Amino acid sequence: MFDKNPRYILNRNVRNIAHDLDENQLNKFVARLLEGKPGVTTVAGWDQAGEKQWLFHAPIPSTAWTFVARTPDRIARASTRQRLLIAAVSLGGTLALIVGCIAFMAGRITRPLTALTKKVGEIASGNLDARVDGIKTGDELGQLAESFNIMAARLREHVERLADEEANRRKIEHDLSIARKIQQGLLPAESPHLPGYELAGWSQPADETGGDYYDWQTLPNNETAISLADVTGHGVGPALVTAVCRAYARASFPRNWMQARR
Repeated sequence: MFDKNPRYILNRNVRNIAHDLDENQLNKFVARLLEGKPGVTTVAGWDQAGEKQWLFHAPIPSTAWTFVARTPDRIARASTRQRLLIAAVSLGGTLALIVGCIAFMAGRITRPLTALTKKVGEIASGNLDARVDGIKTGDELGQLAESFNIMAARLREHVERLADEEANRRKIEHDLSIARKIQQGLLPAESPHLPGYELAGWSQPADETGGDYYDWQTLPNNETAISLADVTGHGVGPALVTAVCRAYARASFPRNWMQARR
């Protein structure tokens, strides 16, 4: 048996150290050696120091011997502590790297989303000039930002077009309202006085203007000429036709009556 004390080398065996060890621990250790299986055993002491020892044993089949290595507990645990420390440092570094990667990716995702959310709010509040700048990631977020800017530009164009159409519509409605008033002003305001008759007239076009027309006028012989017309359709076109018809009737009836008298 080898030992750090040269006097003990090849001069001691397991039974020689029985005085240095607890009997029960020795019996258990010897029983494990006789099983011929490798293993690890701890004993309370091996030498005068009485320090706890780790005994690593394994059989050597070619020699029918058993190899035993003795390591003090402080040395065995020191190696274990060192390995645990290295493992803890490695694990801590790995976790720090993972956390850093997560934080980096989270910032890479959340910052563009925050910018997009802000610009969407500006669009909702009426700022159609809002655009997303600085998102050039080349991935789905970059495509989303580009699509948002295109959508905002088209939305502005659409709103401006609607505003122009609304302005034109209001102008047309205003012009039609004036035309309606003019057409209504062409109708006779008072009924003619005809003994034995009671005349009344009323016109309500389907649109702002229409093709319905009636009129009466007193001729030079105090006779009354009554005109009633209905131009096909309704709207601006028939209204113009009725205005022309009224002007023609007003001008031609007295002249034709004078020609007939001659």
